[in-house]
Amino acid sequence: KTLRAHPNLWINIVSSSISPYPAGDQLGPIRGNIHNRDYREAIEAWTKLAPGRVTIWDWTGNFTDATVEWPNIFSVADNIRFFRENGVAAVFLEQPGGEQNWGWLRKWVWARMMWNPALDPEPLVREFLAGYYGERAAPFLREYIRYADRAARESRYASATVRWSCYPSIIRSKIFTDEKLAAMSALMDAALDAAAGEQDAVFRARVRQAAASSLDGLLLTGAGTPARVTDPRDGSLWLVPGGRPDFPER
Repeated sequence: KTLRAHPNLWINIVSSSISPYPAGDQLGPIRGNIHNRDYREAIEAWTKLAPGRVTIWDWTGNFTDATVEWPNIFSVADNIRFFRENGVAAVFLEQPGGEQNWGWLRKWVWARMMWNPALDPEPLVREFLAGYYGERAAPFLREYIRYADRAARESRYASATVRWSCYPSIIRSKIFTDEKLAAMSALMDAALDAAAGEQDAVFRARVRQAAASSLDGLLLTGAGTPARVTDPRDGSLWLVPGGRPDFPER
C-alpha cells in the first residue's frame, strides 16, 4: 500500500509464482487461470507501481525433460499479449536450447510476437511448419500441435502439479492418455509419410526429429513390461517397453 519503486529501480517478475502450488502453472496461460493468480496480480500491481520499468523472466520449457511434448505455444502467445497490455517493458522467455520439442518453431513464433504482439500465432505456426517441415507434412503437424494443445487445456484443472513438475510420468498420466497418444501418433505417422514425398530428404529428417523430441518419449513412458522384439529395420533383437515392434526406432 505504501511501497514506491525508486525511479532508478527496475522490477523483474519471474513466472514461478506461488499460488496455489509452489510454482503455479508453467504450462497454461496467465489470464483466466486460477493457478497463475499471484503471477497475474504481481504483473498488474508492479506495472502500476513502476510504470515502464517492469520486465518478465518467463519459464516456457520443460527443463526436466525437453524430449516430451510440452504444448504451450499458444498459451505463451497469449501471455505475450498480456504482458504488452499491462505495460511490461521487456520479456525474456527461457526454454531449453536447440531443436528439441518444437524449439525452432517456438523461437520463431514468439520472437515475431514479441516484435509485434498484435500478430495472430495461428498463421505464424502455419508459415513456419510449411517452410521448415515441408508443405506436405505441415497440415498434419499443425493438427498434431493443436490436438496436443487441446489435451493440455482439457486437463488444466485436473492437476496443477503437472504444470510445474514436468516429469514425463506425470505428463503422461495427467495429460496424454493412451487414447490421446494414439491420435497424436497417427497424425505424426501421417506427417512422416507425407514428408517422404518431398524431393528434399531434409524434411523427413526434421519431422522424424520432431517426433523424437515430442511424442516418442511419452509413448515409451508407461508402455508396459519390457519384452523382446525384432527390429523391422534390420532384424536385430531389442528389449523394449510393451514389446512394440515400432519402439526400437522410437
